[in-house]
Amino acid sequence: MEELHEEVAAAGQPGSGREAGVEENIPDLEDALTFFRSRLFESPGRYALDYLTVKRGYTRHEIEGMELGFFPPRQEVKIALGEGIFETLGLDMLKGFGRTHKIVIPYRDPGGRLKGFIVRRIDSNRPKYIYSTHVERDTLFNLPAVKSVEAVYVTEGYFDALIATRRGIRGVVATGFSALTEGMLEGLMGRGIKCITLIPDNDTAGLRGAAASLALLNGKAVQTLVLELPEHYKDLDEFLRHEGMESFEKLAGRVIRPENWDVQALLSRRSNIKVQIKSAGKNRTANTYYISRGNPYRQE
Repeated sequence: MEELHEEVAAAGQPGSGREAGVEENIPDLEDALTFFRSRLFESPGRYALDYLTVKRGYTRHEIEGMELGFFPPRQEVKIALGEGIFETLGLDMLKGFGRTHKIVIPYRDPGGRLKGFIVRRIDSNRPKYIYSTHVERDTLFNLPAVKSVEAVYVTEGYFDALIATRRGIRGVVATGFSALTEGMLEGLMGRGIKCITLIPDNDTAGLRGAAASLALLNGKAVQTLVLELPEHYKDLDEFLRHEGMESFEKLAGRVIRPENWDVQALLSRRSNIKVQIKSAGKNRTANTYYISRGNPYRQE
């Protein structure tokens, strides 16, 4: 899941999504998404598909519903989609597209129009995500799914919001950071939302980010609650993978009011030691483990 202190990269500066040339290229972006999605289920995308199905436990039906794709080698993309797609999305400005970063997540604006792509790497190195141009970092992710609801759940990770939506939880959005911003909050308030429930990641950045979000929400004309995940689950995605929807529904009945949420006690109790084990002779992280009380073996 996605943190305030985490290094991120973007192809160009985030904008309003209405820059010249974007609207007329929307059909091209949909064609690109169709191409990326098809490649995930073909031979080159097999290891990315294995990551999604084996490690994350998603079904093919869920993966298709989330519109996830695979970014093949850049030359293949240029042949299939043309040079123009790279200029439109600013893909030549960051070399990680199709090299270090492979899993394609579509970014749609609040109206549901495809504006760009968020691309994730499969290993645990940083940055975890890179972004094409026209991805608005100050707008909540998955807002098109927030329809006809007065209450939302705010998570940190993109996968948290996508899989929760596919499994039937209404009104789940993601910050991509560990805390809400003013811009994100304005986007929610403009939709008539009356209740915001934070579901923070169970790590230091996530808990501190939730505290910062509560400070931002203080005094706003919206009810604010916190949904605290069990200690041994890092995020909503991991909880749903192991516990399922019935357990989530029970957990959702135990939300906490901000004045009763002791984040300092949680930070003390859930402090983790991060251990990175590098492959011999290579300057890269093979695996990252968190050692904490009650969960000594969880792998990132």
